[in-house]
Amino acid sequence: MYEDVVKSLRICGTPQLVTEDCIAFHDGCCEAEPVCMYELMRKAADAIEEMQRCIDGIDADNDSLCEQLQKSEADNINLTGWLAEEHAKHQWIPVEERLPKHAYGEGDSVLTVSSLGSMRVLYFDGGNWCYPTGEALTTARKYPITHWMRLPEPPKGDE
Repeated sequence: MYEDVVKSLRICGTPQLVTEDCIAFHDGCCEAEPVCMYELMRKAADAIEEMQRCIDGIDADNDSLCEQLQKSEADNINLTGWLAEEHAKHQWIPVEERLPKHAYGEGDSVLTVSSLGSMRVLYFDGGNWCYPTGEALTTARKYPITHWMRLPEPPKGDE
């Protein structure tokens, strides 16, 4: 639409291309002040084109920003999911709720807390809490393990 307005302004703003329609449209003003009117029409056409370039630039910037925002939202959703998983991994789990997994008499080492509040790294072999050396925890009956949580992954390489 703006192209038609610019084209009309440029036609009416060029003295050698002045037509009857242009003169009639402007009610004879083109004849009365040709130099001034032609210059105003050219400046108006230039201004409209400049505004359209700005609008086109803003639209392009908005498209780019929208794409970046969508990518950021997707990254945020992925990060939120990962954080929720990590948070769940490192929560105290009551032994009444669930015990650590074990297989064939050996389990993964976990951090435990007893009814006394003492913390130890132990594993659950399916029937007993044991030290990583395999020795059974003898105080487990007197001061039972109440909670446990997974240990974090050990550092890799130069971490």
